[in-house]
Amino acid sequence: MCAVSTRVSMGTPGLLRIAAPLFSSLLRPRSSLALPAHHPSSPRVSAQPWSRLIRQSAGLSALLVLLCIGCRGPDVDTTLPKRAITAYVGKYSDNMLVEELLVSDNITFDDSYLAALAYSQTFHRFWESRGQWEWEGQVAKHWGLQTHWEFNALVVLRWMRFPGSEHVRTSVALGDGLSYATEIPPLELASHTNEGATQLLNYMLVEVAAGVPSIPAWDLVFRIHHRSGVFGLFDGVDGGSNVIAFGLKYRF
Repeated sequence: MCAVSTRVSMGTPGLLRIAAPLFSSLLRPRSSLALPAHHPSSPRVSAQPWSRLIRQSAGLSALLVLLCIGCRGPDVDTTLPKRAITAYVGKYSDNMLVEELLVSDNITFDDSYLAALAYSQTFHRFWESRGQWEWEGQVAKHWGLQTHWEFNALVVLRWMRFPGSEHVRTSVALGDGLSYATEIPPLELASHTNEGATQLLNYMLVEVAAGVPSIPAWDLVFRIHHRSGVFGLFDGVDGGSNVIAFGLKYRF
């Protein structure tokens, strides 16, 4: 069998630099696929707990700074619909979420893909509609090196107010919940960043959405689709998986 586990490497990550190899690989004809063989001399990267905590705290601090900047933005359109359907497609990355994916300049991908359809609904808006709480349900299908289905349910916190939103409507969302795979995902089992694998894991979502104010029903979205064992909380799994995705959101 011919192994076609292509690793795409990039410096200085950006949405356009991520999108180009992702979608070009989706259109490329696929031959026989095999799980990536990680070199034995490349052991699992495991940061110390304090290092993880520091980096996560730095990320949360950066988010708070963004929220404070957003407080000075234009008023939020309170007439935006509360229901939405989001469709997105993405590619699997073996980078770790905090230590590598969010701060690294060298993101890599495997020949594994995901298409997802999500329904969400706002159940509470606060601070003059600057922020809102949503619940979301997802159905996702993997293909390539993985062929299983995935079902996710989560609660989402979305921030709606940013400078310049009168020109480009922008929102940032963080979500957390549960993810169930219909089989143990082969790439999670083979990953050099993981210890263990199981079907039920924690699910985390990071989303940036942008749209034109004159077209309130539609947004372009960038998502990080993340399954995690939460440092062993789920069946002793330390690690998880990430999919870098782009799609469309329709509000109604």
